[in-house]
Amino acid sequence: MKYLNVGDEEWQVIFLLLLSHDLSLKYQTIKNNVSFTDAELREYITNLKERGFVKEEYEIITLLQDKRAPLTQYFKSNIYPKMQSKVIEQFRKKIGSSISVLWLYTPAVRIYYMQGKERDESISLKIIDRTQIKEFEQYLTSIKELGILYDFGDKILLLKDIVRYIENWLKGSLKESLIIIPEGAYYLADSVLKDIFSKCQEYVKIQDPYLGEGTFNLLRHVDKELKLQVLTSIKSVEDEKDLREILQRIDQFKAERGGNFQIFFIGDRKTGDAPFHDRYILSKDSGWQVGTSLKSVGKSKETTILEISSNDKDQLVEPAFDRWWNANNRELESKDKVKIDYHEWKDRMLKSGEIK
Repeated sequence: MKYLNVGDEEWQVIFLLLLSHDLSLKYQTIKNNVSFTDAELREYITNLKERGFVKEEYEIITLLQDKRAPLTQYFKSNIYPKMQSKVIEQFRKKIGSSISVLWLYTPAVRIYYMQGKERDESISLKIIDRTQIKEFEQYLTSIKELGILYDFGDKILLLKDIVRYIENWLKGSLKESLIIIPEGAYYLADSVLKDIFSKCQEYVKIQDPYLGEGTFNLLRHVDKELKLQVLTSIKSVEDEKDLREILQRIDQFKAERGGNFQIFFIGDRKTGDAPFHDRYILSKDSGWQVGTSLKSVGKSKETTILEISSNDKDQLVEPAFDRWWNANNRELESKDKVKIDYHEWKDRMLKSGEIK
């Protein structure tokens, strides 16, 4: 078989048939996943039929079974690596010209992490039932243009290795010290924060004026052997409905981590507002500034996570954190501020009637 006589366009058709579990696809399904005109697609299919690769019956295109193994082997060794490189390079170029491409990639990742089947015998795939992705239907056409998703009607197929490569590349983002987390990219945010916390040594210090369930969902990635210190505001919970959940999560952390978990609440004596706005993650040899509160990362707004220099961390940011953390009552009173521990904060919430 002279595989090199098969053009790039014909290989696109072969590739789609290899993705199908039974090597067969409706003509319209193939058409929906390529950029060819009807005339072009008909020509490519005719060429493949003449070369003995496929057959066609009642608008169903089928790759002949005896051609599957040699075509798959040749495709994986010679065609797919080039295809991967092209998809990844095009994605990088699109990111370079406009960050808006992330608004397409984000729903693709959310689809990828839905419950589905995985198949690795020929092409590494994640297969999702279409019934699960109704909220993303409007994005499918645009996502297909990224080259990572295929629409097979009742099934949506994603190329696992390319999705994972792009996700890992996005962790480094546009420059090594900057990570961009799009709106709605919770799984990316979770992965990024897990990676950040894995790099922490000896301790983790969190400065964040607001708490939420999402805060503790991310902090669960902090090794329980590390000392975890959280500094937040007395007015740390914006939604009264979240208070019970926050109390339960703090109690859980204290029970699981013992003396390795501490939390202080600090704020203006009258309003409870924190004396700081910026959010930081600090450890022995590293530090990061987060553009929004941890509870919101990967949810309602796009945000950034910026790795700060060792000099800024050691000489500016961490000393400021430690100053508030270690401040005594006399120092705080002079600034009309107050700092309380968890038990006092919890009592305040209960006595104020915030928790019914």
